[in-house]
Amino acid sequence: MLLLAAANMLMLAVAVAGLFLRTPAFARPLARAVTSAFLLATALLGLFVAQGVSLAPGLLLGASAFLAQAVVAVLLMPLFVRGLSGRDRVLLGFGQQNGLTAVLLALTLERDFPKTVGIVAPAVVTVNLLHYAAQTAFGCWSRHWAGKNRRPAAPRQRLPRHPAAGEPGPGEVPPAADGLRSSA
Repeated sequence: MLLLAAANMLMLAVAVAGLFLRTPAFARPLARAVTSAFLLATALLGLFVAQGVSLAPGLLLGASAFLAQAVVAVLLMPLFVRGLSGRDRVLLGFGQQNGLTAVLLALTLERDFPKTVGIVAPAVVTVNLLHYAAQTAFGCWSRHWAGKNRRPAAPRQRLPRHPAAGEPGPGEVPPAADGLRSSA
């Protein structure tokens, strides 16, 4: 399925199939395939970037893509998925991928639209930098907020101790002085 999709540029079909075909047997080979594809695409991207990059359009494209993801996740996701907390929406808003799809699309479009890679490469770097910065800032804010709203700890309660040999346990009647149990 991967070879057929790659030969016919049907990578979206593989992504959609991946939503439903989740078996542990394919986890390791699929992770290797994705890593290999990303490394190969990055090497090819590097060959095209050697011809030059367009930094300003790339930065603008990356920032726009990151902002569009955030807007869709924060404002539109609650319309489709009920019960998402504000924290989940914010994390979805920051949830950008590493750019494998953007790199593959740029490499595919480079033949018909020259200099596409020169714009997409800085955009991928921009998206990743914004992603890491937003995740770090949100993590710091979450830890700070959690520290502010800490509830006082419940008073400590002593744990029940185990009775020593010869002592009655909980609910037991203590032995009488003569060694017999009292009927009282």
